[in-house]
Amino acid sequence: MDYNTLINQMTPEIYQTLKSSLELSKWPNGQRMSEQQKESCMEAIIAYEYRFKNEQERTGYIEKGKKITQQGVQESPINLIDILQEGS
Repeated sequence: MDYNTLINQMTPEIYQTLKSSLELSKWPNGQRMSEQQKESCMEAIIAYEYRFKNEQERTGYIEKGKKITQQGVQESPINLIDILQEGS
């Protein structure tokens, strides 16, 4: 079975199990996940979310910020690079 077929056939229950396992770094049976398993699990979670979840529900989603200007309130994306540069 190829990767795309695997992701397309993943059920919400399997997705949730993978997500919980990754959060705990353990499989449901208590066995610790290897670094390779964690990486593969994260890739599968992100691929599943990209196909089946709204943008706001995906891992890593950041709400757009609001900027108040003389013209009023404007929506603008949060730029993490700008935030990091301000802190240094």
